Amino acid sequence: MRAALRGTAAMVRLGAQSALHFRVNVGISVVGACLQAVLLIVVWRNVYANRQTVQGVGVDIAVQYAILSLAVAHLALPFRLSSLPERVRQGAIATDVIRPIGVTSQNLAHSVGEAAAALPGSVAVLIVGCALDGISAPRDLWAAGFFVLSVGLGLLMAWTMNLTVSMVAFWTTDTRGTFYIYRTLATFCSGAIVPLWFIPEWLAHMLNALPFRLQIFAPLEIWFGQVTYDHSKQLLIQQASWLAVLFLLLHLVARRALRVVVVNGG
Repeated sequence: MRAALRGTAAMVRLGAQSALHFRVNVGISVVGACLQAVLLIVVWRNVYANRQTVQGVGVDIAVQYAILSLAVAHLALPFRLSSLPERVRQGAIATDVIRPIGVTSQNLAHSVGEAAAALPGSVAVLIVGCALDGISAPRDLWAAGFFVLSVGLGLLMAWTMNLTVSMVAFWTTDTRGTFYIYRTLATFCSGAIVPLWFIPEWLAHMLNALPFRLQIFAPLEIWFGQVTYDHSKQLLIQQASWLAVLFLLLHLVARRALRVVVVNGG
């Protein structure tokens, strides 16, 4: 157990170090996130220029949603879904499979480390939001606590799904098309681009049956007090249940993938 924990911690550090090694990229990512935050604030305030609410949602909530969703999405949906495809192409996966911790655990830990390295971008977005009066605290203390728990579960769900999709690298060396499709679908369905309050009712019913909305939209519903205390607990239970299902799916896909692995390079 201790060896596994040490190995997992080492992979988290490795993920953070590999991301922070390219400091110029980190700086560009932070600047890009800040610019995106400013543009979102300007656009949403312009949308509400001549109206008080849109479908019952005021400008303050819309702007705050845009900032918070950007901060969370910066961690949940990184440019590179995981390091797995690159390691498969380079042949490094041969080393991964003989390590004391499993391939999935290694890559999930690596994703956590990369997310930790991406935290400056999310923090910068929040600072920009506060500076431009785009963020206010939730009305209830319990909402803040549930929000933190919900964001944590949502990120675990996102990283698990990212890694599951990355497993396609075991069947094809060109994963770009699959990644673009998945990223587009996940970004929209999670509410990272547009709040799901504004989508048609028939589409909302479809998204309720999928796990994407629980990654970003559900935590923000809790933050804004759009759901009651009891409903918030139900959302947390849904997230935990979906996370268990996604872990099982990842395990099944990984078992299948490791049977057909072809090592390149090396």
